[in-house]
Amino acid sequence: PERVKDVMQTVRREVDARAFGAVYDPANYVFCGYDPWRGWEMTKEYTVHFHIKDWSTGEEHGRLAGEGQGRIPDIMKDAVARKYSGFATFEPRELPPRRSRGPGQELWQCAAEFRRKAM
Repeated sequence: PERVKDVMQTVRREVDARAFGAVYDPANYVFCGYDPWRGWEMTKEYTVHFHIKDWSTGEEHGRLAGEGQGRIPDIMKDAVARKYSGFATFEPRELPPRRSRGPGQELWQCAAEFRRKAM
């Protein structure tokens, strides 16, 4: 999270801040061993897009949003409270091979259900 914040501050000194923002991806923080809430706290002021997928430490494949350690419901609640108005994409393809033959109907239904609950 420190590196993301540093990059954002450095680049925004050189370009118009309205033209450059960050994508927040909680699964990437978990996968790389960082606390996703700390990552959010340090980078939320730069976030213009959410890439929503989830992860649990030590697993080979991702999880559906809200089923891992990404603290997605907490982060979405905070983003809504802050009046977040950017974009978000759900990525339900990050699942073990038994379920990952592409984002079929079942996975998109799970993603939609998470969105209803989280938002």
